[in-house]
Amino acid sequence: MQALNRLLKLQPRWGLGVIPAQAGIHSFGNPSNFPANFPDIHVAALSRSKFIILTMRSVLLLSLLQLLCGCMSIMYYEGSYHGKVIDSQTLKPIEEAVVLGVWSKGYPGAGGVAHEYYDAHETVTDKNGEFTIKGMGPRAMTYLEKMDIVIFKAGYEDVGLTSWESLKIAIYYRNRVKWEGSKAIIPLDKWSMDQRRKRFDVSVVWVPKEKQKMLLEEIKKEKNEI
Repeated sequence: MQALNRLLKLQPRWGLGVIPAQAGIHSFGNPSNFPANFPDIHVAALSRSKFIILTMRSVLLLSLLQLLCGCMSIMYYEGSYHGKVIDSQTLKPIEEAVVLGVWSKGYPGAGGVAHEYYDAHETVTDKNGEFTIKGMGPRAMTYLEKMDIVIFKAGYEDVGLTSWESLKIAIYYRNRVKWEGSKAIIPLDKWSMDQRRKRFDVSVVWVPKEKQKMLLEEIKKEKNEI
């Protein structure tokens, strides 16, 4: 830290890592080229400044490669997610549908992107069929991906684990889900008993059970009904 402070004090006179030509320096950072009476602190300052510059370049290059892989975000703010779940036929709100938000981190590797569980939050729709899940807030230099979602209500079709963005672009959802600003209006079909018996498990195996208690309870409720 002391050497860095000294380096910064040199900046107004010569600039960072710049030595006047009359000093006789022709090879950057090479002590053999310094005149005998050149202060030792200038040699140390140059070596440290070169190290700092190379380190910054390496960090920036690594960050750029990670950004190109689509795995790291420099900075963004993840606000709350808002939605409303309705019956696709009657258009009436579906109360107490379980909504589970899941976050993962995506790390680049030789074989592609490896995903790792990060966190999960769940809630239920209110009497108007509406729900809110709080996002992760401000993020900087992060591998954290945006929220995936599960929606489940006994007796209705489910929204299996899918990204929030897929509600806008996936073939099945983009023509069904309507948007009121940032709020998704999500219709669910009422299912027959036969369809319910053939349903795949919608719980998320890598999410701890204590993080999806309401979802597991609703799944248990449906199994008891069929």
